[in-house]
Amino acid sequence: MRHAICKLCFNTAVRFGSDAGGGSLTSAGMTFRADMLFSALFKALLPQGQADALLSAVQCGALAFSDAMPWKGERLFLPRPVGIFSKPDAPSSEDPSQRKLLKKIAFIPSDDLSDFMAGQADLQELHGLNRFGSAFEETRVNLRDGDQPLPYRVGGFRFDEHCGLYLAVSGDGDALTLFTRGMTALSAGGIGGKASSGWGKFSLSIEPASAEWARALADEDAGRQMLLSTALPVTDELPDALDGACYTVVRRGGFTASEQINPMKKQTVYLLGAGSTFRRRFRGGMMDVGIGMPHPVWRYARAMFMGVRA
Repeated sequence: MRHAICKLCFNTAVRFGSDAGGGSLTSAGMTFRADMLFSALFKALLPQGQADALLSAVQCGALAFSDAMPWKGERLFLPRPVGIFSKPDAPSSEDPSQRKLLKKIAFIPSDDLSDFMAGQADLQELHGLNRFGSAFEETRVNLRDGDQPLPYRVGGFRFDEHCGLYLAVSGDGDALTLFTRGMTALSAGGIGGKASSGWGKFSLSIEPASAEWARALADEDAGRQMLLSTALPVTDELPDALDGACYTVVRRGGFTASEQINPMKKQTVYLLGAGSTFRRRFRGGMMDVGIGMPHPVWRYARAMFMGVRA
């Protein structure tokens, strides 16, 4: 299994769904999840006749990828590990202001992770580093529903210079080639909402992971395993996976469409969020979330882990 880092440098504004937005057009997140990426890749590879090959690669374990996470300059950021400061003697539990500050820190530079887990990180500095761009709103006009123009507000996010998103990717040679092909197609067409309006376009670079990253992605013996993708254990994995786990739960729903039918609502599912930590790894799987669809509608719920050591 080879490991790579796929960096996205956005040339335009982006629009990704926000967990806090409740589906509002004016709310927008900064990142996207692995299940959204799989759906976008599948759609991008359909015209090339490679969509089923992508599904097969994921199902057999030949390909896995993380949620999108931010980068700034030369630094890669990781989700804040869940449960790291849950011990009574943790420094953050002594000062309410520190606890509040901790909740505002969504991402940790990968090179500061060990200090953070040891309780030696400067939380004020980490909070300052958690700026990668700015959210905004703009007014648009809907001219499709009759002659009367209908203005509406839509939210987006614009990355600062020298900031963007990246993905950790693991796979064999053929699967990584397929992943690269799909990402290249997405870079031109855009990813996320409002791609048809020119948003979400990016330039792409994929490089082998550093030796340190490769070791962490392969480290199954570390005391804590941090989830890098939004995922869910399959039924027979659940008891072992949740034993001693500290995790967040993410609601995933939405709509799907194909050439055969109009948009239809997907089955709502609850997955474990990136940053959740576990004693041991699980594999996860693919979920068919179609309701009354003439074909499967796949939700990516495969797990990618990083072994973390204090």
